[in-house]
Amino acid sequence: MLAYLKIIITGAVISCSFSFSYSQTLSGTLLNGLTKEPVEGASVIITNEDNPGIILAYSYSNNLGFFEIKIPSDLKSDVQLIFTITALAYEKYEDQGTINSIQIPEIVFLKEAENVLPEIKIVDENKAIRIKNDTTFFKVSKFTDGTEKTVEDLLRKLPGIDIDDDGTIKYKKKRISAFLIEGDDLFKNDYIKASRNINIGIIEEIQALENFSENPLLKNIENSDKVAINLKLTDDANAIYSNLELGLGTTKRYQNNLDFLEIAKKTKAFGLVNANNTGIRNDQKALSFEKVKTLTSKPNYIISPLKYGSLLKGNRTNRNKALYSSVNTILNISQTISTKFNFSYFTDLVKQNTTSENNFFIAGEDIKLQSSQQAFQKPKSFIGDFEILANLNLNSKIEVLSQFGNDQQEVVSNVLNNGLAQELAIENKQINANTNINYTQKLSENKAFTLNLKVHNSEINQLLKSEIENQSNDLLQVVATSYDLKEFEAKFYQNFGKAKLTYSLGAFYENNEMQSQLEDNSLSNNYINDTKLNRSGLYFKGSYFKKLNDFSINFKSTLSYLNQSLSQEQLEKDGILFNPSLNLKYDLSNSSALSLFSSFNTKSQPLSNLFTRPILVSFRTLISNTPDLTLSKTFNYGANYRYTDTYNSFSINTGVTIDEIRNNFIASQNILLNQSRLDYFVADNSDRNNQVYLNLSKYIFPLRSKFSVNTQYKNSQLRSSFAPEEFQYNTVDQFKIDFEISNGFFKKTLFIDNSITYRTSTLKTAPDIRNTVSNFENDLEIKYLFSEKLKSRLNYNYINNGSNNFNFLDFQIDYKSQKLKVDFSLIGNNLLNISSYQINSNDEVSQTSMSYQLIERYFLLQTSFKF
Repeated sequence: MLAYLKIIITGAVISCSFSFSYSQTLSGTLLNGLTKEPVEGASVIITNEDNPGIILAYSYSNNLGFFEIKIPSDLKSDVQLIFTITALAYEKYEDQGTINSIQIPEIVFLKEAENVLPEIKIVDENKAIRIKNDTTFFKVSKFTDGTEKTVEDLLRKLPGIDIDDDGTIKYKKKRISAFLIEGDDLFKNDYIKASRNINIGIIEEIQALENFSENPLLKNIENSDKVAINLKLTDDANAIYSNLELGLGTTKRYQNNLDFLEIAKKTKAFGLVNANNTGIRNDQKALSFEKVKTLTSKPNYIISPLKYGSLLKGNRTNRNKALYSSVNTILNISQTISTKFNFSYFTDLVKQNTTSENNFFIAGEDIKLQSSQQAFQKPKSFIGDFEILANLNLNSKIEVLSQFGNDQQEVVSNVLNNGLAQELAIENKQINANTNINYTQKLSENKAFTLNLKVHNSEINQLLKSEIENQSNDLLQVVATSYDLKEFEAKFYQNFGKAKLTYSLGAFYENNEMQSQLEDNSLSNNYINDTKLNRSGLYFKGSYFKKLNDFSINFKSTLSYLNQSLSQEQLEKDGILFNPSLNLKYDLSNSSALSLFSSFNTKSQPLSNLFTRPILVSFRTLISNTPDLTLSKTFNYGANYRYTDTYNSFSINTGVTIDEIRNNFIASQNILLNQSRLDYFVADNSDRNNQVYLNLSKYIFPLRSKFSVNTQYKNSQLRSSFAPEEFQYNTVDQFKIDFEISNGFFKKTLFIDNSITYRTSTLKTAPDIRNTVSNFENDLEIKYLFSEKLKSRLNYNYINNGSNNFNFLDFQIDYKSQKLKVDFSLIGNNLLNISSYQINSNDEVSQTSMSYQLIERYFLLQTSFKF
C-alpha cells in the first residue's frame, strides 16, 4: 500500500512539474485523408531526435479529431524535435523542427494503412479484391494482362463495374456520382475524358465506394445510396505524367492527343488537347447521376440541333475535323480554402450524308416518304466553371460554384424531300450562367443542416432558313427563348442510429419567355408567338429511412404549392402537389436483397408545349400546341432482386418495372408528301411501359475472364393521333439480349473478347398493321502479345439489320521501344472499305430506314511519347 502511495505522489509531483514547465502549445485536427472524417484516439507525441526513446510530451485526439500538446520550456532552442502521430489503421505522420521552428498544420490528413487485417475482409486468396466497410478495393496488378492502356480498359474487366458505350461508368448497376483521384473530385460529371486517357501505369488500386456522400460533413448523417470510383495512385505519384500521341495516315487522316496529370501536395490537375478527323469526340459528358424529380422543366432548343456522331463502334460514321481542349484543376490555397477550375473548348466541322425512308401507318394506310440530306455542321462550345470551398471550422463550410457556358451550332445542308430540292441553314446559340452557393453546418455527430441558393440564367437564339428550288416562298424561322430561376432551400439532416431523417423547406421563382416568327412569302399573316410563362412555388420535402434488422424502409415525399401563369393565353393555374415514393428492402443475406418500390410524380409541362402558332423545326416539319397547364402524372412500380458475391465475383440483378404516364402531350399528326404538321395537345387516358430485365456477371480469376449476360423485354402501349381527339392505340414489343465473354489463353499471350447482341422491335397498330425490325451484331476482338514490346489487335464486327449484312475489319499493331521510351502504333480502319451503313427502326406510328455514309478505309501511323 505504501509503495502504491509513493507511485501516486511521484506521478503528481511529475505532473505538477510538467504543468509549470511548458512554453509552447501545438494544436490541430486529424482527419481521414479520403473520407475527411475525424480520427479519434490518435497518439500525438514529441521526442528528442538525439534520444527518440524518451517521450518529452504526449496527447490524444478527441472524438472531433482535435489534439493539443505542450512542449517543455527547459529545452534548448537548437534541440531537434520529432513530432509523431500514430493511429490504428493509419500510416504514421512525422514532422521535425526546433522548439521555435516546428509548425503543425491546422488540419492534418492521415492516410489509411494498407495492411490493416483486423478491419479488412480478404475476399480472394490472391488479394485481388478486398472489402472494408463500404469500400471494395481492386488490386490493379491482379486484373491486368498487358492489353490495357487506359483506366476504362481496366474498369471493363472489374467485377460489378459496367461501362456504357458513351463512357458512363456504373457500379452495381448504379451510375457513379463521382470519379475521384486520391479522394478529390477533379472532374464532376466530365470524367469520361479522364477514364479514356489516363494511363493505368500510375494506378495502383481502384476503389469502389458505396453510400458515398459528396459532402464529407454529411458522411454517416445523410441517407445516401450513391456510388463513386476512386483511383489510388502509386507511391511515387507526386509528379507530372504526360502522354503525347502524334498520328498521320492515308486519305489525309490525323489523330493527335496530348494529356497530362499533375499530382502535387497542394494541387491536382488534368489537361487534354485532342485534334483528329477519325471520328473521335472528347466532349461527351456522363449521363445524369440520378433521376431528379423537379416541379418544373428547364427549356431547351425548340429547333432541335441535328444529331451527329458515331452510330457504330469504331467512330465509323463521324467524318469530322475536331479540336477539343480542357483543363481541370484543384488548388489547396491553405488548410481551410481550396479552389477548383474547369475549362473546356470544343469545335468541329462535320460532313454527314444520310438518306431515309419512312413508312407511316395511318388509319390502315401506308404513307411512304423519302429524303436525302448532305449536311455540313460546325458545332462550337465553351464551358468554364469556378468553385471555391472554405472550411470555416471543423464543422462548417461554404461552397460557391459559378459556371458559364456558350454553345453554338451552324448547319448548312442540301435536302431532297420526295424529289423537291431545298437548301437549309440552321443557327443555334445558347448562353448559360449559373451560380450555386451552399452552406453546411454540422451541429453534432448526428445532426447537420445546409442552406442552398441557386441562380440560373439561360438564353437561346435560333434561326432556320429554307429555300425551295424554283419557288419564291422562302421560309425564315426565328426563335428566341430565355430562362431565369431563383431558388432557396434549407435542408436538415438527422441520424437516429438505425433511422435517418431529412427534411427541407424551399421556395423558387421561374420566368420563361419565348418569341418566334415564321416568315413565309406565301402567307398573308406571319406566324408569331410571344409566350411568357411564370412559375413560383413553395415546397416541403421529406425523407425517412429506417432499418429493422434485415428489413429497411425508405419513404420520400414532396408537398408543394405551385402557381403557373401563361400570359399569351391568359391561363393561370395553382394547386397543391403531393409526390410520394416508397422503397421496401429485405436483405435475404449479406449478398442478396429483394426490393419493392413505387412512386407518383406530377410535373409541369415544358415551354415547348405551351406556344400556339406553328414553328418550323426542320426542312419539312411544323409544330404547334394547344396550350394546357395541366400537370403530367407518372406512376412507377417495380420489384428487384440483387445477388452480389464479391468473393466469387458473381452477380445477379433482375427485376420488373411498370410506368404509367397520364396527362402528357401527344401530337395530332397530319402527314403530307412534302410537309408534316404536328399539333400537340394534352391527351386523355395514358401510355404504359412494362419492362422485365435480367443481368448476370461472373469473373473467373484463373482464366482472367469475364462472362456477362444482359437481357431486357419491354412492352409499350402508346397512343397516337391523326385527327383531333381521335386516337390510334399501338403496341410496341422490344427485346434485347447481350452476351459477352473475354478470355485469356496460352500463357497470357492470346486474348479473345466476344460480344453478341440481338435486338428486335415489333409494332402492332389497332388496324392490325404489324411490322418487325431486328438487328443482330457480333463483335470479336483478338489480342496477341508477341512479347512485352510487340502487341497486336484484330477487330471483326458483323451486323445483320434484317435486310442487309455488314462486315467491318480493323487492326492495330503496337511496338514499345524501351530505349527510346517511345511507342509506335500502326492502325488500320474499315479494311473492307464499307461505304455506307443502314439502320432500321420503328415507333408507335412508323418504320424508318436511315443510311449513313461511313469513313473510308485508312491506315494511320501513330507515335506516343510518355514523359
